[in-house]
Amino acid sequence: VVFFIVEILTPTFGFWTVAASITFIFGIMLIPAERAMYYMPAYWYTSFRVASIAVLVVLASFFLYALMKSIKAKQTKPRIGKEDLVGEQGVALTDISPKGQAKVRGRIWRVISDDEIKEGDEIVVVEQRRLTLKVRKA
Repeated sequence: VVFFIVEILTPTFGFWTVAASITFIFGIMLIPAERAMYYMPAYWYTSFRVASIAVLVVLASFFLYALMKSIKAKQTKPRIGKEDLVGEQGVALTDISPKGQAKVRGRIWRVISDDEIKEGDEIVVVEQRRLTLKVRKA
């Protein structure tokens, strides 16, 4: 349990989860199944082991899921910056000649274009200049 808490508090990417799982398994295996210890019935030891392994599986699954999600998040391309919208398609909300408005990725943008674009036409983002997009007809 201590290793799981350490894993939560430190950025070690699963090291302490693996250590906790291994020590947890060894700890469960070391519990004697003899009736003499603490005068408990034999079924208690069996049910305790099963419950302990179930808890281990749930905790390890949670940490492995979180680890996989963090790895996937690190591999995805950031969705910010000047080049983010270049190449995206949208729809002209007004006539664009040379200025107007268009909807790109669900947001309404001020747009400019060298071509004359009618309302409802499909557009493609060519360049992003701060809060204004330069577009062309798709």
